[in-house]
Amino acid sequence: MDSFAAYLKELIEKSGISIQKLSSLCGIERTYLHKMLSGERLCPDTEAVKRIAKVLMLDLQQTKKLEEKYLIAKMGEEVYARHRLVKSLIESFDNPVVPRSPWSISSDTAILDFNGDVKPLQGMEEVSRFVKAVVEQESAKENGVIRILAQPEYTFLTELLAHIGQTKQEVSIIHLMCLQRNISEQSDNRYNLQLLSHLVPLITSVCNYQPYYYYDDVYAHINIASVLPYLIITETYAMSISADASSALVCRSQELQGFYLGQFERILAQAQRMINRLDSPMALFSEYGQPDSVDNMPGYSLFVEPCFGHFLTADIVLKYMSPSLKADESIVQWMTAQSIEKDIVRKAECYRISFFLTEGLDSFIQSGRVRELPPEFYTPLDKLCRYKLLRSLYEQSSLGKYLPVIVNPQTFRLPRNLIIGSFHQDSITFTYISPAQGMLIFSFHERSVVHAILSFLLYLKESEYALPHEETMAIIREKVVALEEELNLPPEQRIQ
Repeated sequence: MDSFAAYLKELIEKSGISIQKLSSLCGIERTYLHKMLSGERLCPDTEAVKRIAKVLMLDLQQTKKLEEKYLIAKMGEEVYARHRLVKSLIESFDNPVVPRSPWSISSDTAILDFNGDVKPLQGMEEVSRFVKAVVEQESAKENGVIRILAQPEYTFLTELLAHIGQTKQEVSIIHLMCLQRNISEQSDNRYNLQLLSHLVPLITSVCNYQPYYYYDDVYAHINIASVLPYLIITETYAMSISADASSALVCRSQELQGFYLGQFERILAQAQRMINRLDSPMALFSEYGQPDSVDNMPGYSLFVEPCFGHFLTADIVLKYMSPSLKADESIVQWMTAQSIEKDIVRKAECYRISFFLTEGLDSFIQSGRVRELPPEFYTPLDKLCRYKLLRSLYEQSSLGKYLPVIVNPQTFRLPRNLIIGSFHQDSITFTYISPAQGMLIFSFHERSVVHAILSFLLYLKESEYALPHEETMAIIREKVVALEEELNLPPEQRIQ
C-alpha cells in the first residue's frame, strides 16, 4: 500500500463515513475506491482528490498533505522532489532576498598582521573570522578582485559575498564551482539544482559577479577526506579551507599566493562561464534569434507575456525597430534573415509552448511592449499590430501548432523579471532583468539540469499551476474580440 492510499484510508476511518456514501458524494465508483484504498489503483486526477477532501471536510493542511501524497504516488518521489526544486528555483528570482549578513562573526583586518608567511587555523569561528577579514580587506580596494573556488552551499561565504558585492560594487568576484557529472537524465540530479538555487542572490544582486563551473564527482572531490579543497585568493592573501570550514591555512607569501593563483587559473581555463552579460544589441538578438526546434522537440518559453517572436515578420521587425538600430545595416540584414527563417519554421511541423500570465497579456495589449526586449530597441507596437499578433497566436493555437498556457498566479509565483526559453532539448536559457545590471543571460547545457527543467515545464501545462486549456483559449479569444470592437473592424474581418 502506497503512502497516499494509507493516508486516505486513515482519513476515511477518522471521518466515520462509509465507502458507499463517499462514493456517492465524490462521484467515484465504490469498487474503484476500494482499489484506491488497497493501492491497486490511483485516484483519477487532482480534481477527484479535491472532491474527496471536500466530502471528508478536511482542513487546509490535511488537504495539502493528501494532494502532495497523491502527486508523489502518481509521478514517484524522486520526480516530485525535482519538480518542487525547479519550481522553487524559478520562484526564487521573484524579488530575491539576500540572506542576512553573518555579522555575528566579528572580524578585524588587523588579525591578518600575523607572524610568518603562513598561519594554520582551527575551528569554524576562527576560520570564519579570517575569511571575513580577507574578503573585506580586498573589497575595500578601488578595483579589488576576489577569486573563489568553493561550493555555493558554503553558506557563510556565499552570504558574505552577496553583501560585499552589494555594498562594494567596484569589487570583482570570480567564482569557480563544481557541478556533479555523470548523472543520467532520469537519475537524482537534485544536487545541481540546489547549487543553482544557492547562487540566485549572488546572480541578482552583485554587479561584478562572474560564476564559472566545471564538472567532477562532487561527493568524491569535495568531502571530509579532501584536504583543504576550497580557495580564496586576493591580491595579498590566499586561504585554503576544508570542505566543512573547520580548518584552514592563510598565507601571505608571494610565492605561495602565486602557486594558488596558478592552480586557480588552471581550473578556470577548463571551466565554462555561467552568465553572459550582453554588451550590444546584436548580442541580445543572437541569443533570442535561435529558430524554434523542428526535431519533434517543442520549444518552451516562460515569462509574464506570451512569446510573440514566433509570429514576427520582416515587415513588423523593420517597422518598429528603433532608429538607432535601423542605422546599423548589419543588424537590419540579420533581423530580416531571421524573420525569413522564422517564417520557414512556422510552416514546418514545429510546436511552441508559451507559459504566461493574464497580467502579461493585458500589459502587452495596453502597452505594445514585452519584457524580452529592452524598450530602447523598438517603438511600441500600434493597436492594430497588437491585434494581428494576438489573433495569429489564437489561430495557430486552434491549429495545434502553438500551445498557450496561462499560469495560475495563486499556485505558482512567476517572476516578473525572469525569462526562460528552450529551443532544443540540450539547453535551457534564463534571462534575468536586473535593475542595476540590465539583462543577464545564462545558459545551461548539463543534461540532468536541462532534463529536470524541461520535465517540469512539460508537467506544468497539465498541473494545478496552470489554467485548463479551454479556459486559456477562452481568455485569449475574449481579448481578441475586445480588440476587434476597439478597432471597429468590419464583421468580415473579425474572428469567427
